[in-house]
Amino acid sequence: MDVDIISIGDEVLYGYTLNSNASKLSKALLEVGLTPKRHIVVGDDEKAIRQAIGEAFKRSSLVIVTGGLGPTLDDKTKQVISECFCKRLVYNKKVAEWIRSHFGEVSTLVNQSMQIKGAEMLFNSQGTASGFIVTKGIFRKKRLIALPGVPQELSALLAEQLIPWMKEKYSVKKRCWIEPLHFLRLVEADIDPFLRALEEEYPSLVFGIYPSYSKVSVHIGAKKCKKKEFLRTTNEVKEKLLERFKDFYYDTPHGTLEELFHAFCLENRLTVSIGESCSGGALSSSLVQCPGASSYFLGGVVAYSNEAKKDLLGVKEKTLEKYGAVSIETTEEMTEGLLKKFSSDIALAISGILGPEGGSSEKPVGTVCMTIQFRDERPFSWQTHFQGTREVICEKAIKQFLSEGYFFLKKKLGSWQDA
Repeated sequence: MDVDIISIGDEVLYGYTLNSNASKLSKALLEVGLTPKRHIVVGDDEKAIRQAIGEAFKRSSLVIVTGGLGPTLDDKTKQVISECFCKRLVYNKKVAEWIRSHFGEVSTLVNQSMQIKGAEMLFNSQGTASGFIVTKGIFRKKRLIALPGVPQELSALLAEQLIPWMKEKYSVKKRCWIEPLHFLRLVEADIDPFLRALEEEYPSLVFGIYPSYSKVSVHIGAKKCKKKEFLRTTNEVKEKLLERFKDFYYDTPHGTLEELFHAFCLENRLTVSIGESCSGGALSSSLVQCPGASSYFLGGVVAYSNEAKKDLLGVKEKTLEKYGAVSIETTEEMTEGLLKKFSSDIALAISGILGPEGGSSEKPVGTVCMTIQFRDERPFSWQTHFQGTREVICEKAIKQFLSEGYFFLKKKLGSWQDA
């Protein structure tokens, strides 16, 4: 079954808010065997919303709408849907009781309790805007699901109610399947010729390459087939890919480098401390997003100024004067200070120039120095240069640090085990 997803809101249309909801919904649909066909974005305009819903139902029998279910003047989705389905808005006692029990006597209780007559409710544990499912009206066999636009509210509704509901309602034997594979240290050009050959050998499969900082993801997909058939063919392709690129392959729940580094430290019982200058704590923050980080991450120091580097991490004054804050000599002294302060197995340190000011001919904007050091071992350091905005340089640096750090640690532990 094809599905249209309509995201409503001026903030999404004008680019002030990223449309993360559409991504979450597409993944959820694939999980239950449904195929997202289109992502549509419209503003908080009744005519535009009505037109988008009508056009979506001409193509798909299931339409999912997000946004515009709140109590403010720009929330118009519920009213438009009631008109499209020729259903009145009525006071829903169950919704009112739900809101009252979870959020108390909020001022918007009456407004938020007005719901489309006959709609199946999806109760929101994170906010007062309930979701709902409409199955009757002028569209007859069509079904519309309306969800709140606040990302955390939508995520909770998906996990708690909507995904189980869709699995019960839509039993799909032949469906779209996707198998993601993730590779470090590769770019599109490295893997594209190999995939082109596989595409000719396996015409029933669809291949996609999705590059990002310090990694490439390959998606192997098939449309409208049974799971056993897909797995049989995919396993053959996967074996050929890993035979060629096994040294670069990794597997984590969501394919992120943070998960990879996190899992490696946990598996090998390595404790970590981090010293950051240019990244301002972003490297540490990226790791603690993974549950269980407290098992290995002991702590970090954001030493942005030279004084902080000296006072908190023991970087020598003469080192800063001779080589500068952005230098391998400085990051190596930062890791030494971290190992003394935290007694961790490993210390990571990063310092760089994010710009747009501060660069020089010798060290232009985008210059970043990184060091990783085992306790009682010589440090492994490198200097690199990234292009982009301040935010992009920071993100590229963190991703490369995690990627190269993983390779270094893996090689180091491997050499110890072989010895």
